[in-house]
Amino acid sequence: MLLTDKLMTALTLWCTFLMGYLDTYAFLNYDDLLVSAQTGNLVLLGANLQNGLSDILPHVASFGGFLLGAFLAEALVEYTAKNSSRKFAVFILIQIIVLFGVASFESLIGVYGFAVVLGAFSGYTLTVFNRVGSTKMNNGIMTGNVQKLMTQLYRVIFLREKDAWHVSRVILIGVTTFVAGIFTSALLYINFSGHMMMIAASLSVIVFVALVVVGRRVSET
Repeated sequence: MLLTDKLMTALTLWCTFLMGYLDTYAFLNYDDLLVSAQTGNLVLLGANLQNGLSDILPHVASFGGFLLGAFLAEALVEYTAKNSSRKFAVFILIQIIVLFGVASFESLIGVYGFAVVLGAFSGYTLTVFNRVGSTKMNNGIMTGNVQKLMTQLYRVIFLREKDAWHVSRVILIGVTTFVAGIFTSALLYINFSGHMMMIAASLSVIVFVALVVVGRRVSET
């Protein structure tokens, strides 16, 4: 596997963990809001229609932000088509800026600002980091991944397809990573509910530093 593929794999798994983490925090802290799992967000939007605008607007804001983030991220990917550790570092730097911004001003932007920004952030992240090795993976919406996992397992067991085993293994790793993000967020929320976004931003800094170090080592060889 090429270095750029390894970097993309590592960053995709990191972002998968982060999506589970952020969705859980949003759900616990903002009355069942979801920022990356838009299927669930739309279900909650519909379920809250009877409760009035105040209950559905955060879900609308999250969905609108997600659409905008995915759209702009695709433009960014197209204009930076060449894979490199420097490009990935820039993408993670954008992630860090957004997370630290939300962590610093969360009380000021309120639920609507949080929903728009984190919805856009999720759309951006899922569009930019979505590949493990050569396998595309939706690292924020697990319904399709679980369905694909089971169909690939069928092909492994009954059709003896080697490629299907590789795909099913990748998806299983992705689902497990997402669940790890969920449990980590839920456990941290018990004692650190006011610092959840700062923790996410700090973890992104660690990922950024590791990426820069790897990039420098490669350039020196």
